[in-house]
Amino acid sequence: MEKLTATELSIAKYGQKINARAPQKTTRELSEGKFGPKKNFTQIPNRIIDDVLMSAKEKIVLITLFRHSYNKGVCEPYVATLERETGIRRKTIFSILKSLEKQCYITGHRRHGKSTLYKLSSLGN
Repeated sequence: MEKLTATELSIAKYGQKINARAPQKTTRELSEGKFGPKKNFTQIPNRIIDDVLMSAKEKIVLITLFRHSYNKGVCEPYVATLERETGIRRKTIFSILKSLEKQCYITGHRRHGKSTLYKLSSLGN
């Protein structure tokens, strides 16, 4: 058996500690979506993608709203859901929603004690 120097022993011990503490990498799994694995997509009107006046953050929030509408033209996601799915902070999401309303991409219907109901439009200004 080989004798290890003190430095080599401490390096080996340190490596074991790091490996023990390192978080296990999780693999990404494809979600099956609300209506099964073949319906796991969102249709976005080209008008939205091509709009050069919209910022990238506005587009991602609008795309997320379309995602939650299930092709029905209305959705009612919680702001926490938008925050989690877009990676955009709450305060910024509120300003983006106001901007999208001004641009006529969405119409918000505030409801007492519930999340806001958004009617979606692909037409914009």
